[in-house]
Amino acid sequence: MDTGLWEATTHQALPGRTYLYLIDDCN
Repeated sequence: MDTGLWEATTHQALPGRTYLYLIDDCN
């Protein structure tokens, strides 16, 4: 997992956002 991505998801306490970010990272 990327640290930058992890930080972004942590900053954005939104499940939808986190999900999208995770999908984007996986793809």
